Amino acid sequence: MTNLVEGDVKSRLFRFMLPLSVGNILQQCYSFVDGVIVGQVVGKDGLAAIGASNSIQFLMIAILMGLGAGAEILISMRIGQQNMRLAKRTLDTLLTSVLALSLVLTVIGVVISESVLRLIGTPDEILSQAVQYLQIYFIGLIGVAGYSTLSGMIRSTGNSKVPLILLIITSIVNVVLDLVFVAGWHMGVAGAGIATVIAQTLSFILCLIYINKKKGMLKYHPFHQDFDWGTLVAGLKCGIPYSIEQGAISIGMIFLQAAVNSLGVNAMTAYTIGSRIDSFANIPITGMGQALCIFTSQNLGAKKLKRTKKGKNLCLFWAYCFSAGLLIILWIAGKSIIRIFTDDLVIIDMTYDYIRTLSVAYFLASYFVILNGYIRGTGNTVLPMASSLAGYWIARLPAAYLLKGVMGYMGVWLAVPAGWVGSCIITCIYAHSKKFAGLMKKHEQAEKEEDEYEKHRAVHRERD
Repeated sequence: MTNLVEGDVKSRLFRFMLPLSVGNILQQCYSFVDGVIVGQVVGKDGLAAIGASNSIQFLMIAILMGLGAGAEILISMRIGQQNMRLAKRTLDTLLTSVLALSLVLTVIGVVISESVLRLIGTPDEILSQAVQYLQIYFIGLIGVAGYSTLSGMIRSTGNSKVPLILLIITSIVNVVLDLVFVAGWHMGVAGAGIATVIAQTLSFILCLIYINKKKGMLKYHPFHQDFDWGTLVAGLKCGIPYSIEQGAISIGMIFLQAAVNSLGVNAMTAYTIGSRIDSFANIPITGMGQALCIFTSQNLGAKKLKRTKKGKNLCLFWAYCFSAGLLIILWIAGKSIIRIFTDDLVIIDMTYDYIRTLSVAYFLASYFVILNGYIRGTGNTVLPMASSLAGYWIARLPAAYLLKGVMGYMGVWLAVPAGWVGSCIITCIYAHSKKFAGLMKKHEQAEKEEDEYEKHRAVHRERD
């Protein structure tokens, strides 16, 4: 296990964050490669069909991710406290719960796929492809849930390299299978869905093999567990706000997708491509927030508040620098990037408008992603939930539906960064509130008491 509570903050945090961010990039490769190959081989209808199902996928995954996030935070704290027995109990309890829930959601997802796609106004010409892709994706939901939880557990030990290595392997598998199923065997969007399911399931299996074979890692055996209802309650308390946050965002994405759907297939395709590019662009910033969450949890568990503050300031600086680079790249090379997906000039122009609009506001996204990661690392998952809900439901969705009638697709594009403004306001208010200051003061007092204890022990050792 890697110790994040000692050593130089900058080097430890950066070395932990880098593999995590690269791993997130590879994870996005699943959808990116699907999009590129389907766009070039099947055409814009196939690409729009995948895009129409994305928001529904995210909703189901969001429900599962809450328990996974709760496990990651709690295990990080237990490791910081050097309590491996409770860390093992947390893994057994929450991973088992996640896997059981994923089976239930698989059945629900397969049954409701067509009804939900019709409800959000998916055009008839792409409906059958969208249903097919979504149902195949749901069949592989257990692999997504298992990998997400286990990779989070591995990262909570301070090891972000192993999830990266496993993702490299499965990303290569995904690309090869996409080329075989879609380009070679002409299976269309179904081939892309099957390739993704196989790759994600393989990720879960490899994680499971690693933790059970690697010396010093927490083990998981389905028939030999330390399952504890109290731990499940603690995980739910930590994870439910995150599930609500992600679930509400996903429902919001469905409504936003419905707004885009009403503008036609060209707008749907442009939104799908733009979302793919945006997902990639945001990966390093998201990775910084995730790394800071784990770093903060471990260090607060070890009563080292000063290290968490330094980590937060470093991540903010790195995120702002990265946002400036994105702004330049997307304005200069944006159209070249879009042409990887399509040669349709109308769609290229619509997508270019979308990514330029977002690029100007990435500084706002950097602020609330990093601060929310820091706050979540303290064990408070309610505030990040409130921040995200305010951004999506109070700012983004109303703006999208109001502006699309006046400005068309550009109104929807402008609504996306409007949501980031709302999230920033809520996060900023809490970060400067007396409540948060009081919480930090308690941690500061605990750190002082720990320092006094260590000094006292040092004096006794010298006397002995």
